[in-house]
Amino acid sequence: MKSPLRFLVIFVIFVGSYTHAQEAVTVAGRIVAHDSTSQDVRLGVFLSPVEQDAEAWKWFSGNSDGFSLEVPKVEEILLIALRKDSLPIVKTVALDADTVRLDLFFEQGLVLEGSVLSTGGIPISDAVLTVERKDLPPVQLPDDASFAWTCDSDGRYKVSGFTNNLYEVSVELPYAPRESFSVSFSESQNEHRDLTLANAHFVLGRVVDSDDEGVQGAEVSTRPYVQFLEEYVGLNTTSGPKGNFQLGPFASGQNMNLSALQEEVGATYNHKVFAGNHEVMLVLSDLAHVKGFVQDAKTGEPVNEFILKSYTQGRTREHPHVDSNGNLSAMVEIVEESTSVLIVDSPNYSTFFDFNTSLSLNSIDEYDMGTIELDPGRKVSGQVYDASSREPISGATVSSLGPGWEGVTQDFDTHFKVSYMQNINTTTDANGEYELTQLPTEETAIIATASGYESMEMRLDKNDVEVDIPLNEWGLTRIRGRIETTAGEAVAGEVMILNVEKTRGGGYFSEEDGSFDLPTSAGTHRVSAITVFGRCDTIELVVHEGETAEIVLVVDSSGRLRGMINGLKNAEKATLAIFVDGKHIRTAHSIENGEFSIEGVGFDTFTLRAWTSLNRELLQTFHLSPNETEAYVELSFRGNSRLYGTVISTQGTPIPVRVRAIPIEDGSPRAWSESLDDGTYEIQGLEEGEYWIEIYHSRDPLDRDHLNRSRVLVAGDTELNIELDSVPALGTQ
Repeated sequence: MKSPLRFLVIFVIFVGSYTHAQEAVTVAGRIVAHDSTSQDVRLGVFLSPVEQDAEAWKWFSGNSDGFSLEVPKVEEILLIALRKDSLPIVKTVALDADTVRLDLFFEQGLVLEGSVLSTGGIPISDAVLTVERKDLPPVQLPDDASFAWTCDSDGRYKVSGFTNNLYEVSVELPYAPRESFSVSFSESQNEHRDLTLANAHFVLGRVVDSDDEGVQGAEVSTRPYVQFLEEYVGLNTTSGPKGNFQLGPFASGQNMNLSALQEEVGATYNHKVFAGNHEVMLVLSDLAHVKGFVQDAKTGEPVNEFILKSYTQGRTREHPHVDSNGNLSAMVEIVEESTSVLIVDSPNYSTFFDFNTSLSLNSIDEYDMGTIELDPGRKVSGQVYDASSREPISGATVSSLGPGWEGVTQDFDTHFKVSYMQNINTTTDANGEYELTQLPTEETAIIATASGYESMEMRLDKNDVEVDIPLNEWGLTRIRGRIETTAGEAVAGEVMILNVEKTRGGGYFSEEDGSFDLPTSAGTHRVSAITVFGRCDTIELVVHEGETAEIVLVVDSSGRLRGMINGLKNAEKATLAIFVDGKHIRTAHSIENGEFSIEGVGFDTFTLRAWTSLNRELLQTFHLSPNETEAYVELSFRGNSRLYGTVISTQGTPIPVRVRAIPIEDGSPRAWSESLDDGTYEIQGLEEGEYWIEIYHSRDPLDRDHLNRSRVLVAGDTELNIELDSVPALGTQ
């Protein structure tokens, strides 16, 4: 016999014309299911008469074999009961007694089963299915009254609870657009249906070694460029017996970087690909034997414990050595055309950096680092304390700033060394005491930070080993206030503060009641705020040392921009930014149907910029004034033309560049694409017409100077192959 699970006790608060003094009726009974599985049940209570698109008086949820509901005392109610893989129950219940009892019998109904397949027919694991219930009365169902089904590892699904009716089944995936399918049942027959998605493409390929042999067990990972995605954890898989792998699915045209790693064979970095367009070959780098001898620079004794770290293309691999008697030996991958740094790190010694290695440029079998002398460095200790009270500060962080800490360094070696040394840090104990090791013996600097205090940088001479650090408490100089509307209602938002003299500032979120209390430094400040209800004009405020300045930021909801974005493709999303006089003032995202509405824009002549996840962009101006408080803008990303081709050098080698298509006539979308490892590029969603095609450095974030420019007529699928004499290195133009 099943053990009944009871509902949570629910205290009913009557709404509308019902008050807490209104008489109530208890509706209670059993839930009897076609199977013995205990599942979530949703019970919706609708007060009669039930009209079109009616909302429930209340939805109840629980996991139980029995239920007891307190409902208003009316003549009758409509009760809708939903359970996963069961037919829904729709029952009119007359409330003719103080307690009404009824049993709910859930039946299995008809079954829909099959597989979810990619555009190329590959089964998709973990796809999520939902069903639109057209077999229910035309009432509103809340999100938590719907159920979802997840495909197994082979892409198979099985959903029960259907009748002879028409249903809409939707399939949702993390990185491909949601797609829906109409499914009908007739003659009380179960239905087998494979759901093949129109825009879900895998990345397929092989991981091989330098001899073109498939490598099993390599970790393949990708981080696609998915704009507007708040949380992204990446995708990874492991290559099979012949090195084969598949990742996805993704929307067509999605660009991404792939990498592969096999500890015993090698690694590969940053292979650019498009989903659905390329069979990818990931060639693991060759390995070179790195050897050497590590000893104490003062005593000449071997160092027994250290780590060899190899840094290439932003990734560090570690090779620990324990009880090595000073002997260094490790297999390190060779990555062509990339700078490599070898690092030897050991407790209580200053870090050793080797920037002379040519591992990245030469196919070598062995690299001898020779004798590596580690400087014992120095320990620096002391106390961090409150400058005013002399009380110790526990939990403060003390970090090394490394050599060359003053100013911005341009040299790669120095910049890398400074960045690496900043990872040396410690935390003060209950007495505010700290000890830093591995600091260089030459002049250097450390920094102390603690919550509620201004940070303090301390420059160390060669002989400094004991350094106490006083911290001044934040709060001597503050800007305090709140954000409110023109009606005096408090609202939450973001406060922007800029110290004019120090050209330093930032954005800070207020509390829920709109209040903020921010430490700052003396000087002239420009303060403004942005909320969903509008923005306030920038206020200039002079704050003196030790003063707390009070300010009220009044956001004006005047000026509203509404609009529609047309022409977005499947899975393409857009974001919007509003500028005035080149200054960014608001950002918003379009909703699923392309509509947008932005309140509190203000009055002026503005520029609206819309850009999408397919790297398309449109600009449009609009004007708002006290006489015209609302503007409507329609943006059209028209066009289905595609520009594609290859960018190569005169020697026939691929060149990493960014290809930008700029329409000659205003009003058409501009777009761009980065070339892949093989030099190919692809730009989707262009209108037919003439474009300037400009080529830029792919590694230059500002795209200052184009390397090549040509005028091209784009119509349908247009191929444009580009040959460049050479691409100068950054900083040499």
